[in-house]
Amino acid sequence: QRFVRSADLTAVGGAVAAVFAQTNLAELELEATGYYALPWQNLGLAGITAAPTRPLLALQQSLIEAVAPFSEANGGPTAFVGAPETPTIGPTAAYVAAFVPDRTGANYNPHVTVGMAHEDFVKRLLAEPFEPFVFSPVRAAIYQLGDLGTAQKELWSSIGDPR
Repeated sequence: QRFVRSADLTAVGGAVAAVFAQTNLAELELEATGYYALPWQNLGLAGITAAPTRPLLALQQSLIEAVAPFSEANGGPTAFVGAPETPTIGPTAAYVAAFVPDRTGANYNPHVTVGMAHEDFVKRLLAEPFEPFVFSPVRAAIYQLGDLGTAQKELWSSIGDPR
């Protein structure tokens, strides 16, 4: 999660593509370890956590290095899809600005966001037993984020280019 200049999106896609050209995603085995939820008003953003493996952390570091020349310290609320005055956009912008120094490497919490639901459903989900399983990604993508940091607009994909 980084802020990059719109004018550099093609170069960012190229830099990320170079990293993934050296990565076999099917061999990147990840273990799902449990559920997570982030409450917001009457809702909860829910997902599945994964163990931070050495290959995943190495991939993360390669991506950070590849995108570093294009990174901006802060893009602010207007960098997101949606209205900048949306109450959660400001905190999301602060989260993205601090992501690389604060939430990578040993502090990384890999996860797959699965959606948003009413708080009572999310509480029931978290109370359910979780059986760990192994999975591998099938593709990688760059998204412009929106409300609550959710992927909103695909900008690049390892399978074709949607633009």
